[in-house]
Amino acid sequence: MATQENLDKTYIDFSKRILVTRFGGLGDLLYMEPTIRAIYKKYFPCEIVVRTFYDYVGVFDNHPCISTMIYDDNSYSLGYNNNLNPKALNDWGDVDPNFDLCFDFSDAVESYIDDPNVHAVSAFAIKAGNLEVKELLPQIPYTAEHTPRHPLVVQLTSSGKERDLGQNEEVKGLLAPYNPYYIGEGFPATKLPYNQLVNIIRNCEVFVGTESCGVIMAAGLHKKTIGLYLNSIRIRTRGFSNVVGISFEEVSTKLNTELTKLLGQPVL
Repeated sequence: MATQENLDKTYIDFSKRILVTRFGGLGDLLYMEPTIRAIYKKYFPCEIVVRTFYDYVGVFDNHPCISTMIYDDNSYSLGYNNNLNPKALNDWGDVDPNFDLCFDFSDAVESYIDDPNVHAVSAFAIKAGNLEVKELLPQIPYTAEHTPRHPLVVQLTSSGKERDLGQNEEVKGLLAPYNPYYIGEGFPATKLPYNQLVNIIRNCEVFVGTESCGVIMAAGLHKKTIGLYLNSIRIRTRGFSNVVGISFEEVSTKLNTELTKLLGQPVL
């Protein structure tokens, strides 16, 4: 006969502690998010700890499947580099450094960077053991805060030089009649706190961005979104079904048309 004591014992025996590691950009963490939910579903009940760079403090603070975040460098100072052995135990703080499973996604996207048939989200799921991910759209965790409303929010900067349009005067000229509010401008680019960035995007009517974290956030928040991608293959492997994808070579002929569809004719 099952007793409460037995049920609790069963729960403890089958509850796994899982460490998920990804060193990379904020966009990569967001591409990883659907796989985190898939891991949680497969191993439930479980506890998931996500390790990433110090730059991304707060990114997953409100994620329902993640118990806590831990911050490290890509030298794996905390251990768990192709093994299940922690290091620098004092640096783990309040986090128990012992885990049953370790998913290291630090080369997940890179492994499929030239494969035109593998979406960035799917790359993480494959790396996790071909987990089933039912939807590519990430869920964007955040805490609501008051931010001014800007009809058009734009992010043209990117950590990848080949994807950065921050100095592209043609693109800025096409956007200018719509009175855009730019984020991530300046040199070096201004980095907004994660939660502030999400709320600015959440409160806009239309978002336009180069292939970077802002487009992924806007898609996950179900905003009207135009994504500017390096090429047509990247639209397929980095874009989403609710994002209007435009390749760099198409910007001059398509961007104004799509802006007019979403915002109407600009007031001159």
